[in-house]
Amino acid sequence: MYEKEVFKEQKRFNKRLTKLLKGKHVGKYVLFKHNKIWGYFNDVLSAYFAGILKYGTDSWFVIDRIEEKRPILCYQFNCTEGK
Repeated sequence: MYEKEVFKEQKRFNKRLTKLLKGKHVGKYVLFKHNKIWGYFNDVLSAYFAGILKYGTDSWFVIDRIEEKRPILCYQFNCTEGK
């Protein structure tokens, strides 16, 4: 139902990630929607509950961690974390 919006928003977050990695919130979880950061959290559950309180249960939002992303490489049902 909200897949396109979430995918677009995730791309927007990823574009900002390089700058965020230089800031003071590295390792924190981010509540992100409408190209805006709505909060920094120590754990994913805190970010999730903040999103529910802000947007309700019938909406969407993105939670991601400020960290260097490493690709997951999969082939023939074998997955390993990329370097």
